Amino acid sequence: MDAAFDPWSPAFVADPYPSYDALRAEGRALWFEPTRQWLIPRHADVSALLRDRRLGRTYLHRFSHEEFGRTAPPAAHEPFHTLNDNGLLDLEAPHHTRIRRLVSKAFTARTVLNLTPTVQRLAAA
Repeated sequence: MDAAFDPWSPAFVADPYPSYDALRAEGRALWFEPTRQWLIPRHADVSALLRDRRLGRTYLHRFSHEEFGRTAPPAAHEPFHTLNDNGLLDLEAPHHTRIRRLVSKAFTARTVLNLTPTVQRLAAA
């Protein structure tokens, strides 16, 4: 991978699109050593990965951090991870399905429409 990719640099933060173009030109899957992660820079590939039922939002439903080759977060961070890792966006079935069924009743079209004045007031403030 091109060593010029630096997602922490002020230049990248100000305008990441040239870096994204360079990543897409380099290939479909790129290993990024600083974070020990694969980068998938092309939209079609990301879309396919997100729709592939064999993959999940996180690996923790199948592997521990250690089994996945990652360092576990510090024990002091456990309260945060317990809360964050059990959020609807990171849950896998059947837990996701159960929670989604429960909260979907609070987000009917009518309920969301009734929130319009509140959202507009908050946005204006």
